[in-house]
Amino acid sequence: MIESCELFLDVQQSGGGGHAGILQPGFFPMLEPLFGSGAFDDGGHRFAVFAARVSGLGSALRECWSGMRAASPQGRLPTDGPLGVEVADAGRAGSHRIQHHITVQREDQWLALLSHHMLSLPVESEIRIAWIRCDRLSTQWVPSWPSPSHALSPEVFPEVMACYFGVESPLLRVCMGSPIPDSTRPRICDAYGIQLGLAMLPGGGFTDQHDTILDRILKTATEMSLATDREPRAMFASVIPAAVLAPSGDKRLGIIPDFDARGIPGQVRGAVGSAARRFFDVKTLHRATKYYGQVAARYVRAHAVQARAVAVPVEYAAAARRLDETHHGISREAVRVGELAPGPIVRTLRALPTVIGLVFGSSGEASDSVHDLISIMATRGAQLSWRSMGARTPAEARGFLVARIRRDWGITAVRAHAQLLISRRQYVGLSREQAAAAAGTRGALRAAVEHEAVAPEAFEVGMVPEAGPMGGPAGAAQ
Repeated sequence: MIESCELFLDVQQSGGGGHAGILQPGFFPMLEPLFGSGAFDDGGHRFAVFAARVSGLGSALRECWSGMRAASPQGRLPTDGPLGVEVADAGRAGSHRIQHHITVQREDQWLALLSHHMLSLPVESEIRIAWIRCDRLSTQWVPSWPSPSHALSPEVFPEVMACYFGVESPLLRVCMGSPIPDSTRPRICDAYGIQLGLAMLPGGGFTDQHDTILDRILKTATEMSLATDREPRAMFASVIPAAVLAPSGDKRLGIIPDFDARGIPGQVRGAVGSAARRFFDVKTLHRATKYYGQVAARYVRAHAVQARAVAVPVEYAAAARRLDETHHGISREAVRVGELAPGPIVRTLRALPTVIGLVFGSSGEASDSVHDLISIMATRGAQLSWRSMGARTPAEARGFLVARIRRDWGITAVRAHAQLLISRRQYVGLSREQAAAAAGTRGALRAAVEHEAVAPEAFEVGMVPEAGPMGGPAGAAQ
């Protein structure tokens, strides 16, 4: 309404130096008696006359504006922003998109109040921890329409919601106190799935979660016409034996990035070196790791994933030193004290652009590098396709693509984490031997499905031991 009213009357703009400015004709100058002469001129009285009149529209504007100002959650009238003035001066500081700015101001006020209440909870509160973890990516499932690509199944949806709100997992609360057959240390199942998410169990749970997210990122890169290579290895061909470097060899070299991208039109935080080619490594982060345990992670939003991303280049450097020692006999200690020069693998790694960690946390939150990559991909897609998308400008197309990619990646991340917990539920309460047998049966069935020896539905109907009431084998309670 405010923007429209400004167009009704003739407006005399100030000309500077005491001279009259340009007269901007209005659409309905006959409404001047309603607002008063010169209401919207530079320095004019704006809505003072209109709001003071005894009229339905004037009274409604006055009451609504006063109501929005009084609705501040802090219990005091705002002193800045569009609502920082009385109704007579509404829009004086700028009326363009004023409804949007009012909405942002009101939402920010309530957000500040909610954040204050959340941060007042004990630091160990799961609700408080969930609040700190959330970012723009982890919330994407909330407003998204459940299309085929974004749907959360009836099994997954409660787990995603429980993680988002920091409440007990509906799937795991009945398993609380049951042993988890971790291959490295004893673990007891908790109601939030923290220990289950950390456990080393048979099967490819962590790999499946990682690959699901990686596949989604590479699919988006293809859609945005961004050239990528998955697990590029050629740059180390001259310094690492072929049998070791081959994909069928050692899977834990520690210096093979998940993918590279060429021709990136922008800068990714954490990157050093030429922008012609960038290397990326996808990481997933689970609760109770050292990164979530850092003091800053209790107060700074998404700190844990950011700290994990910073550690990725350091891990690559350590892996290169280890490989130099193994394959070239160059002692890490000798290099550290300066007795020997760095080995060929370290030198090769240093000559490449820094590997950038793309980290996704247990609530679907992501490191800055992920958000930067989303922006870069959207920019490239918009530059190439804004006309075919029906957008008026590349900027308009970019805004749409940023929202779409955030939605795709955010839902993929929270769904993959929930599926990890669901797939591991079958092992709770089993011994290590039973867990290994269950994983073997399930692995054999997976292979049979891939070779079309059995129907895919068989994979879902229990070719593994069924869990009893507390996660043990069926009949264990009896």
